[in-house]
Amino acid sequence: MEQTMFDHQGSPIAYSDDKKTIHLYSGKTVAYIEKGSVYAFGSKHLGTLQRGWLWDNNGHCVFFTETATRTGPPRLVMRAKPVKNVKKLQRARGLKQRKPQTPSKRRTWSQHSGLRFFNL
Repeated sequence: MEQTMFDHQGSPIAYSDDKKTIHLYSGKTVAYIEKGSVYAFGSKHLGTLQRGWLWDNNGHCVFFTETATRTGPPRLVMRAKPVKNVKKLQRARGLKQRKPQTPSKRRTWSQHSGLRFFNL
């Protein structure tokens, strides 16, 4: 089942169709998911995916999916999903950064909600 990741404004930013990799609608592969943690392909730990929410390393919400529970901030109406471009070749994974200590979850949005989360 595909998971679409919506930002703080309800805009679809990325998706995962295999629960292992995260793609932008442009076709670019930007991150991978391993044991609930989200990593950039350069190995940087970006955050944690739990209960339909993607939390940054400071405990703020970055994205929500259609299955997000009420554990995060209020969600806006989900906007229409754009057409997906063909996926580009997946980059090689680097040596994973050590997962930071899990912070308390907050009901606030991260300042990095959107493309900035992936350092784009």
